[in-house]
This record gives sequence, C-alpha cells and structure tokens, in this order.
Amino acid sequence: MSKKHQLEKHSYSDTGLAGIVSHLPDYRIVHFLNKELKYTLAKLPDMSVSAGSKSEVGKFSFYSCYNKEYSITFCLIGNKSEDFILVPQLKNIDYFLLMMNLSERYNITEIAGKVRAIPGVIMVQWIEPDKIPRINEILGLTELHLLSVKDKNR
Repeated sequence: MSKKHQLEKHSYSDTGLAGIVSHLPDYRIVHFLNKELKYTLAKLPDMSVSAGSKSEVGKFSFYSCYNKEYSITFCLIGNKSEDFILVPQLKNIDYFLLMMNLSERYNITEIAGKVRAIPGVIMVQWIEPDKIPRINEILGLTELHLLSVKDKNR
C-alpha cells in the first residue's frame, strides 16, 4: 500500500507583497524607492520563468537589496515581460515589491504611504501571498534567482 503525502500549507507571516501600478519604467520606480525608502535596490539579471509550455520563457525585470538592520530582503519584480504576465490573475499590476523575512518591527503601512507618494505611481495594493495560486513557485524562483546571482558573483 502506498503512502499519501500531503503538502503542508506554507505560512506567509514573514512575507510582504505589494502590487504597484505605474506607467514608469522599472529603473525610475527603483530610483524613487531607493530615494524615498532609503533602499539600495540594484539591477540583477532578469528572472526567467517558464510560461505556458515548457519551451516558452518569460524574462521579468528584477531588482534586489538586503537591509542588514532588519534582516529583510527586498525585491522589485516586474509582472510583465514582452509576451507574458507573471501573475495573470493580477494583470493590472505592473510591479511586485516583495519583502522576505519581515518582522513586526518593520512598518509596512509606512512603506505603502511612501510608495503611493511617488510621482507616477497610480496605486499600491497589499496582496495576501496565499491568495496567489503560483506563490510557492514564484517565491521559490525568487530565492533560486537570488542564490544563482550570488554564486556568479563569488
């Protein structure tokens, strides 16, 4: 008799995800985020994600930084590539601001207010990660992407 394996539901209590709607190009959004939030987001190679059939790959813009004071990794990920949308259920979102290893000490409400104040930002929406069907895949790809970039820089 074979055993049944069940996947445990992941808790996203330490993950923050904001959707940003803006017609600004990624480098302008990053400039303003770095200025307003005192981040040091830097351009990394685009994140490749298989879309549709396994042979089709979308490349999504990717910026990242690490905050030593709070031990948080911030990533700005484009939701749209030339031919694909990373999260089709949220096709109105242009960028995702992903925060990993959040603690209660970090004020995410303040972040939303500062991002909303950026010229060219139309909307900021906090998204519950467990409401996105592909969230485990996206978080896994994000972590793998960060590790592969780190390995290349050694």
